[in-house]
Amino acid sequence: MACPKIRELRVRAVRVPMAQPHKSASGIIAESPLVLTDIVADRYDAGFRRGNLVARDMIAVRATNDLHYRVVASPDYVARHGLPQTPDDLHAHNCIRYRLPGGGFIPWLFVGDGKMIEFDVSGSLIVINDPELVIHAALQGVGVAYLYEEYVARMIADGRLVSILDKSVLPVTDGFFLFYPSRRQNSAALRALIDFLRSELRQNGSAARAQLVAAMESIIPSDLIQGE
Repeated sequence: MACPKIRELRVRAVRVPMAQPHKSASGIIAESPLVLTDIVADRYDAGFRRGNLVARDMIAVRATNDLHYRVVASPDYVARHGLPQTPDDLHAHNCIRYRLPGGGFIPWLFVGDGKMIEFDVSGSLIVINDPELVIHAALQGVGVAYLYEEYVARMIADGRLVSILDKSVLPVTDGFFLFYPSRRQNSAALRALIDFLRSELRQNGSAARAQLVAAMESIIPSDLIQGE
């Protein structure tokens, strides 16, 4: 099912620094979990945000399932450097780190003793806000990558990447939701988008959710989606 062409709410991605929020009279914003926009005050129609960050007075429409992490490497890398068995083993490996535009790194989180533990990994390659480059580097045997399962499931299935570590130590985070104010009359464009999301996810399931995860994560945290 193709996304409806909605003239009033055409969606595009624009790169803007996190320190300079981009305002629009009407539109949709997908934002950093570190910088949360007030969509009412800034006059956005709606936003995309992870479920645990959606305010209680907003109406939320699930766009993806909860997100599972995977640690992966290429078969060539594993053949040359061995297969890590525990998160502690990653200290001896070249880990591909993902840096946010603001300068911090995406943490490598694991589950241990019933709680979340952050590991301080190191590596020769740092990628700034581009998960596709992380995947490409992993495929080329550069090192070990920490990514959403939706990004790499097909590559694990066809053998291009090897899944590392047991799923029991890998965290699960809330999925993305489209959210909008409960006390505002929604535009026809927004209603069409909501109907499309519900229909697409119902009909195409995991494939549609994987595409949405990739779309959301590719514009977070430094990009906004806005109306034209």
